[in-house]
Amino acid sequence: MRFILFILFCTIKSTLVISQDINPQGEPIKCNAPVVLDAQTNVFRNYALHSHSAWRNATLKAAESIEDSTKKRRALRAAAQGVFVWIENPEDVYLLEELTKDIPCNEVLGVVLSGLSRIDCPENNMPNVTALPSYESLFLNPVVRIIRENPTVGFVVIVEPGVIGKVVKFANVNTTSCDNVRQSWRQNIPITLRSLELPNVITYMDAAHGGWLGWKEVQREGAMEIANTWKNAGQLKQFCGLAVNVASYNAWHAIPSAPWSKADWNPARNEQRYLNILRKNIRALNVTMPLFGIVDTSRAGVQGIRRRWLDWCNVKYAGFGPLFNTNTKDSNVDALLWVKNGGFSDGSSVVNLRTDGSNCGGEDAFKPMPARGDFSQAYFEMLLENSKPGMVRREMVRLCA
Repeated sequence: MRFILFILFCTIKSTLVISQDINPQGEPIKCNAPVVLDAQTNVFRNYALHSHSAWRNATLKAAESIEDSTKKRRALRAAAQGVFVWIENPEDVYLLEELTKDIPCNEVLGVVLSGLSRIDCPENNMPNVTALPSYESLFLNPVVRIIRENPTVGFVVIVEPGVIGKVVKFANVNTTSCDNVRQSWRQNIPITLRSLELPNVITYMDAAHGGWLGWKEVQREGAMEIANTWKNAGQLKQFCGLAVNVASYNAWHAIPSAPWSKADWNPARNEQRYLNILRKNIRALNVTMPLFGIVDTSRAGVQGIRRRWLDWCNVKYAGFGPLFNTNTKDSNVDALLWVKNGGFSDGSSVVNLRTDGSNCGGEDAFKPMPARGDFSQAYFEMLLENSKPGMVRREMVRLCA
C-alpha cells in the first residue's frame, strides 16, 4: 500500500510555505473532530509539520536583530519551517501542554521524547549504582496524559534519540560500565511504545545514524537490539519505523567529503545507505517490524566539516539542511525534516559549566555557546549563512519524480 501511494502521489508544492486552515481573523482553525492517524500510510502526505510557537518566537526575535536583508529573509523562512518539540525532563511536559493550543487541522505536532535517565556510561569502568528514577511515572505518563487530553491534535513522536548507539556499540567495548544504559533502554522503550498506542499518534524509534551503527562490526547487533525492542513492545498499530540522524549532521544521500582515514571508512557513510543496511539486517531476522523512516536534515547542509564521526556538539561551519519534504525518491522514507531546533545549544562550551561532555569544547565545536537548550544568535546566523540553495536561501518548488 505504501509503495502504491508513493508512485501515485505527485503534486507541486512549496517546501518553504506551509499552508494552514485560517479563519476570517487570520488565525489558525483548530480541529473539532478527533484526529485519526493511519500508520499504514505516510501521514506527511496529508499533514505538514507544525512550526511550534517556541521555535517561531525565538527565530522571529533573532530575525529582528539581523541587519543584512538577505540573511533576514532566510531567518523568516526558517521560522516558518516545522520543527519538533524536545521534551527532556518533567518540566518540559508543561511546555508541551502549552504548544498544543495552536495546531491547525492540516498539521501535526512533532515531539521528541528524550528523558531517559542514565543515558551516559559512567567512567572508570565503574557501574552506576544510583537509583533509577521512574521514567514511566515522572516523565512518560504526564506526556501521555496531555496527548489523551488533546484528541483533536495529531502527534508524531520520536522515541529517545541518543541512546541506542550507546546500548549497542559500547556493549562491545565495556559490558559492565554500560549496563545501566542497556537496562534503561530495554525496560522503558517498549513501555513507551505501548503507551503511545493512541489514534492521534504515530511513533518512530530512534535508530542513531550511520556513524554509530553503520560499521560492519556492529550492524547485526544494532539490528537485533532494535528488532528486540520492537518485539518486546507487543502488538503495535501506530508504530511507523525508524528516525535517523536526529540532531546530527550526516548527509541523506551524498557521500561526505570528510577527512576520514581509511580505517574509518564506513559502508553506511550517508543516511540512505545506513537505512538500507539496517533494513536488510532487520529483515534477515524474520521480523515483520515496519521499517519506514524519517531523516533529520536540520543541520546537514554542509559536509566535510568534522574531524570525527563522534563530534556532535554545536559543530562549527554547519548549515541548515533540506527543508520538510516528502519527495525523498525512496518509498521507504516518509520525509526529510527538521527535528533539531537549529540555533538551540547542544551544551555549553565553558569548561566549568559543561555538563554534556568534553565534545562541546572540542576543536570542531562552535564557541562560545550557552547551556544546553539555550538559544545562540551567532550559531543560528551561522546555520543561515551556510545553508545551501533550495534550503532556506530561496523559495523553491519541487516536483515529484
